[in-house]
Amino acid sequence: MNIVALVTSLICCGPAAVIFGHLGLNASNRGEAQYRGMAIAGLVLGYTALLLNLLWVIGIATSASSSYYY
Repeated sequence: MNIVALVTSLICCGPAAVIFGHLGLNASNRGEAQYRGMAIAGLVLGYTALLLNLLWVIGIATSASSSYYY
């Protein structure tokens, strides 16, 4: 799960990276998985991708709603 979280975050699939990151981190905390750092990196990059996507959508929405006539 931890490696999947990192890979999905690198291919810009934020929601999947967050889901797999949390699953991998929980498995690491229980001692069932290794590479805890990859889960954390996947979470950080996944949440960053989600934040950037949200800001992009807000920017598109605000620029589409404001019409400038020259």
